[in-house]
Amino acid sequence: MYKILQYLILLLLFIFSCTPRVAIKPGFDFTQVKSVGIGDFISYGNFNNSAELVKDEFTRQLIKMGYNVKRGKEGMDYIFEGTVTEFSPTKRYLFYFGDKDKQQQIIIGTLGLEISGSNVYSLGSAFGLKDSEILVSNATCGLTARLVDTKTGEIIWTNSFSYEALDIQYAVEGVVSYLLRSLVKPYPYHR
Repeated sequence: MYKILQYLILLLLFIFSCTPRVAIKPGFDFTQVKSVGIGDFISYGNFNNSAELVKDEFTRQLIKMGYNVKRGKEGMDYIFEGTVTEFSPTKRYLFYFGDKDKQQQIIIGTLGLEISGSNVYSLGSAFGLKDSEILVSNATCGLTARLVDTKTGEIIWTNSFSYEALDIQYAVEGVVSYLLRSLVKPYPYHR
């Protein structure tokens, strides 16, 4: 009985975790959007360049999709804007535990800390240092974004997503790609 309850709870968690976050204005015709502006994105914490990286990635992917893209709101019918909700570049830690033969314990660098939300990998020992280890954490990026009608101020589409990758550029690329796919090909069960 206990096992069945565990499986049921896991199934419910899976179902509710797969609920999409996208919201789309009912009846909006996305084929009418030909030109878009890239508006303001709020940077995450002390990473002042995180918003610029996100804007650049939206620009790149929208151009690849065939849209005319302009920075700013002037003369645009629709603009993308949003917030960088998570931004953590790849981190590397070197741990040197000293020479076991000489009975010394030395740690170079900071003490290991929990890195929530990221996978951590060992790259093995540092070249030339016995009894050492290099740990690397993945980069993560999270965004909320919206498409705004500049004439009415109405929000046409909004979505949020976070993604983890080997470096920050790929994390940002993955998030933006996911968000734009939810805009261009809306899920059939959204109303």
